[in-house]
Amino acid sequence: MKSRFTLIAAIGLFICSCNNIPNTSIFEPLDTKTLAGIIKQDSLFTSFYEELQEKTSQFNEIEKAKFDDITYRKLYSMVEFSRDTSELNPKYRQWQQEWDDQFGMYAAKADSVIRYWEQYKKDNALDRFVKIEFSAIDKEYYSYSYDVKNVHFAFKLTPLKGKVDQIRFNYRYSAKINDVQYAESHSCISTAPFSTTVIRYWEADYRDERRLKYTTSSEFKRDYNIVFEITEVRKDGINYDIGDLDIPESVESVFKTDSVQYPALYQMRKDAVIADILYPDYKSRYEFIYGQFESLLHKNFPKEALFMDYADNK
Repeated sequence: MKSRFTLIAAIGLFICSCNNIPNTSIFEPLDTKTLAGIIKQDSLFTSFYEELQEKTSQFNEIEKAKFDDITYRKLYSMVEFSRDTSELNPKYRQWQQEWDDQFGMYAAKADSVIRYWEQYKKDNALDRFVKIEFSAIDKEYYSYSYDVKNVHFAFKLTPLKGKVDQIRFNYRYSAKINDVQYAESHSCISTAPFSTTVIRYWEADYRDERRLKYTTSSEFKRDYNIVFEITEVRKDGINYDIGDLDIPESVESVFKTDSVQYPALYQMRKDAVIADILYPDYKSRYEFIYGQFESLLHKNFPKEALFMDYADNK
């Protein structure tokens, strides 16, 4: 959602009375004496006025004429209405109940959908064919010195269901202490068939080489987590591709989001699953309640609310 010109975001911060606000057009700058008097009573009016001036300065003459009857006092009245908890709290409770009655049932259904695809992905994951493990940091040295020339990752590949003809996979690693991801996902491919455990080598890129050239294998295991994702496998002449699973994009987004670390983002993506799979006309709790609030503003302050919509979209 847009900032709503941040007037509504600051609704609890304005304490001066509307009667102290001039009933003049918002396109007419306030004189220094008037502005000083308002700010003396409420210093927070400064940011309100500054942002309003910034927004209105972007209006051309036609746009100014369209909204010329919007006054500082009337615009501020909408702000005061927006912070009136005695007026709005009962409405928030009413809107919450309306949302629960209309959409609340889909939360549990979304959980079922996500669990279904989780199990489906697990049952059909390509790691059922091969287990990949970090083996070592392998280094090649210059013949004329003890300095490192090249760094390779050595990975152990173990077939789980017989001979594997080819495999393609990605890996990425991150620090165990602060969880900083030091490398983007790297792609590896092995075209030589294997039917028993093998060690295969892949050259580290320049950034990884600089970071790891003086790191031992045991230090890497101690300091980093490494994650593998198998994307393609050829076995018994059949190609298996992770894309063949055809998992809905909205569900994949949920899988990629940590619900504990990013609860708001997780909920937003879970809402997307509902709209994508269960009910196209679904609205999230926030979207529904905010929409009701917007409608109320447009009903009580039609011109001012329209102005704010227009200013936000310039």
